[in-house]
Amino acid sequence: MSERRKRGSLNPQQVVEAALEVADEGGVDALTIRAVAERLGASPMAIYRHVDDREDLLVRMLESVAADFPVVIDAPTPLERITRRFLGQHDLLAPRPWVLHILVRGDLVPPNSFAALDATIGDLLELGFSASEAITRLGMLWHFVLGELLDRHPQLVGPRPTQRERALMNMNVDELPNYAHVLAELDPGDGPMNCPIRTTLPIVFAAICA
Repeated sequence: MSERRKRGSLNPQQVVEAALEVADEGGVDALTIRAVAERLGASPMAIYRHVDDREDLLVRMLESVAADFPVVIDAPTPLERITRRFLGQHDLLAPRPWVLHILVRGDLVPPNSFAALDATIGDLLELGFSASEAITRLGMLWHFVLGELLDRHPQLVGPRPTQRERALMNMNVDELPNYAHVLAELDPGDGPMNCPIRTTLPIVFAAICA
């Protein structure tokens, strides 16, 4: 453990940055006030001078990530702006799957993420959708990206290969003959299918926004 810091030497940004490091390395389950304190060489009580509790810390972490979400996109069409905005969000979230595990709980949201959502709603309205149609399509767009992230960028902190990877590698193509045609195209880490986001997202988004 690091030498304890002097009282008052911490600031909120340092606490959030240390919490991000803990979550990046071990996932959200590894995130405790004590783990953050140990990383900073501080006491747990020193952390509580800057955050109310673990939930407050989680929201601040989400806000730190969402601060880099693209909002204003320099592109000529609403569909291109929407696509590039979501690809930007995807690329920020893919290395940090723990963010998704917080979001799917459904009870926490970073308020600074609303600007990107507002910009997308504006693009959908520009495409001619009603308010109801725009919010429905916004949900569809986000659910597609969220599903891809959860499936293709899991939080793998244990030994490899995973059970999922072993199951794919040990698949009996005599019992599953159609897989024999595509198995050579799959990587065990890909799970059930290989769907590059930069190929699939424009196709799906164009259909959703048609």
